[in-house]
Amino acid sequence: MVRFLASLALAATAIVLSACYTSSYMLLDTSAGVTPLSDGAYASSIDRKYLSARSDGSYDMYYVDKNGSTTSSSRMWLNRAADLESSSNYVYFYAKEDSGGWLYGLLVNEGGAIYEVHPDCSDGNVASIAASEGASLSGDDFTDCRFSDGESLRRALRRYYRTAAYLTDPYYRQ
Repeated sequence: MVRFLASLALAATAIVLSACYTSSYMLLDTSAGVTPLSDGAYASSIDRKYLSARSDGSYDMYYVDKNGSTTSSSRMWLNRAADLESSSNYVYFYAKEDSGGWLYGLLVNEGGAIYEVHPDCSDGNVASIAASEGASLSGDDFTDCRFSDGESLRRALRRYYRTAAYLTDPYYRQ
């Protein structure tokens, strides 16, 4: 489980920086932050990240290039989404700090592999879910779904999860 969760958290850092569920300030409950992943390196076939838990319930994530040099870093929070779990997976809402605010999605541990589930608002169905839950649509072609309250965000993420195809390149603990 730890292997899966770590991979899951790292996958979250690969999130596309546009066409996402976003906010200008943190919408997850930082007092409910969980750190189920162990510190260390995580890799997919595409990239590698290093995860380090903080005492406040968040993670520092460092992006590592092919030469082993750190290229950038970000902070990430996980909140458990127990209502979306089954006997074969663990699910977490995630928030990743970005220069323009926060990016959101889900991390899913399924069968020992960590998957990132992030809404792409350039997809009309995804944008429709966000808009129906109170997000404002902005950006080029209304591809940025911006939320202003946590409950609306969590409802939209739950609805998206139930329709998502998230078989991306999984991360594994190294």
